[in-house]
Formats: sequence, C-alpha cells, structure tokens
Amino acid sequence: MLTFSGYLFIRDAENGRKVAVEVPKYKIGESVYFVLQNVGKFTRDANNLLQANLYMRVYNSDGSLLAKDDNIFGEDFAINTMVENEALESPYAFYKTDNTDKPGIYRFELIIMDKVIGDIISAASEFELYE
Repeated sequence: MLTFSGYLFIRDAENGRKVAVEVPKYKIGESVYFVLQNVGKFTRDANNLLQANLYMRVYNSDGSLLAKDDNIFGEDFAINTMVENEALESPYAFYKTDNTDKPGIYRFELIIMDKVIGDIISAASEFELYE
C-alpha cells in the first residue's frame, strides 16, 4: 500500500535554486511546485523494477479544472534497484502561472500510482495567487 510522509510547496529562488515556502502564496507569473515526500512502498515487477506514474491537477478559485498532466513520468518510467526502501523521495509537478490567472485561492493535486499493482494515493492543498 502506498503512503507518503507529507507534502510541501516550493518556489524558484535566486541562482536557479528552489526553496520551500511556509505560506503557499505566489505572485502571478511565478511557478508553483507541489512536492510529495517519501512516497512508497512500491512493488517490484518481474524485472525487479519499480513502475510509477504521477498525475497533476490544478483547480482555479471557482473549482474548475485549470491544468492537468496525466503522464508526468512518461510511459516507460521504471526505476532500477538503486531506490532505497522502494520509495520515491520527492516526486513533484509544477504549474507556471501567467496573466490569464486571476488572484484567488487555487488547489493543487498530485496523484501517484504504483503501476505494478495499481495502488493509488493522492494529496491536495491550496495555494494563493496575487497580483
């Protein structure tokens, strides 16, 4: 059964670095990163590989689906035996805001699937956009 230890929001910082944010409030034009922490335990397939997929959903302030990606990891994503404890440390997705977005409260959702056994977990949290 898949579990995760938590999630966090991240933003771009100086020098190409990324930093965690305590209050998920972003200026329109910024990228919003949503990260799951310590996702596992995945099941190994017949070739001793872990197979997973990550899905993203972003909902705008009125609850309508604004953005989605159903195949973030790609069709042939498989992890070799170097993964510790059959877990992914920090799978993430991001949403690049732009001038078509309006100020308000948005919701970011990540869904991750163990493709070997079909197990799915998800996490969602709100973030704010301002001008």
